[in-house]
Amino acid sequence: MSLVDRIDRRLTNMSTMMRRLGVDPVDLSWQNQGQVLASAIHACRACPHVDRCRDWLLQAPPSQEAPSFCPNAELFAQEGSFMRGSV
Repeated sequence: MSLVDRIDRRLTNMSTMMRRLGVDPVDLSWQNQGQVLASAIHACRACPHVDRCRDWLLQAPPSQEAPSFCPNAELFAQEGSFMRGSV
């Protein structure tokens, strides 16, 4: 698998996870001059759990929390709560 394909798989997982959790990437892009979104992308690109993440996204019941193995779980929980008006 090429480097571009590996990056694409991770970013597809991240996009799907964000949609599922109600996290708006545009809102993240405005925070700290884009650094919050950039850090989240970097964490996802470096994550060793790409297959586990894909499997979780395909099989887990609808949830409002990212799985504990997700390096962005805390950020997504915070942002998802904000978007749902819980914070």
